[in-house]
Amino acid sequence: MAQIVKRTALYILLFLVLACLPSAWADPALEGAQLPADIYQDQKVELKLTIEWPASEGAYEFKSPDDIKFSNFQLLDHGQSQDTYSGSSGPTSRLALTYQIMPITAGQGMVSSFEVRYRKSRGSSWNKIRTPNILVDIKPGLPIKMILILTSITLAIIIPFALWLFRSSAVEKEHEKKFQNDPKQQVYANAALKFDDFISGYNATALKTLLSEWSSELLRVIFTCHDIPLHSASRSEVLNELAAKNIPESEIEEIKTLFSNLERLKFSADSMTSSELEGIRDTLLRYTRSKIVVGPSDFTNYLK
Repeated sequence: MAQIVKRTALYILLFLVLACLPSAWADPALEGAQLPADIYQDQKVELKLTIEWPASEGAYEFKSPDDIKFSNFQLLDHGQSQDTYSGSSGPTSRLALTYQIMPITAGQGMVSSFEVRYRKSRGSSWNKIRTPNILVDIKPGLPIKMILILTSITLAIIIPFALWLFRSSAVEKEHEKKFQNDPKQQVYANAALKFDDFISGYNATALKTLLSEWSSELLRVIFTCHDIPLHSASRSEVLNELAAKNIPESEIEEIKTLFSNLERLKFSADSMTSSELEGIRDTLLRYTRSKIVVGPSDFTNYLK
């Protein structure tokens, strides 16, 4: 009698141990149903159902219904695939059932519960896996026409801007190349730097010297720009040479004004105000920088 009791207890213990271990005879089970977090009206989405079982169980035959009930969805297509992966409890077989569905209107949609049948081999009885009801909220979607309009507007803005940016970059590189390779550009840039290097607090004598230097730099710019050999010349001689070269009248008038202002300030250095000096400096800078092919803040990067 005692031996029978011991044997019975051993069988019970063995059964409990096997029950607690990952079952070698575990049936396929539904592991998940996946849908996008946000679902919009008139935008196709995929419903994916995953069924898993131990790979050691071998192959199963599955059959899903063709008449699944979709509320506020249109079924577009469906399919299935199967693979094996290494899970925490060992090799696991996985069946994926996919359904391409289209939300019809904004509001609530539902995929009704249905049964997936499976069996171990032909001739054996079918077992069933029941899926849960799947409820989703469908958000209003942008009409296709509106999407196309917005896309067209966006492209109409981006493409011209991209082309302009590309052309601007090409032009800027061409200007930089010309600036670096043209000795005239170096003359203009150096003159602009001297005009710009103005420090307040000059006395009358220093101001006269500064204005004379500015006059010399202005002549250097004019002679370089219009291919006039550098030489000592009066204001009238310079203007005559410019007129002989058919320089536009507007530029000749601008040069006359610069000469006149420089001469006037030389004779009033004692009473000259800072604003007057800054005014002539700014005028000289504008004239000189108009000859430089790169931007006014860029040319210092390319000085030799």
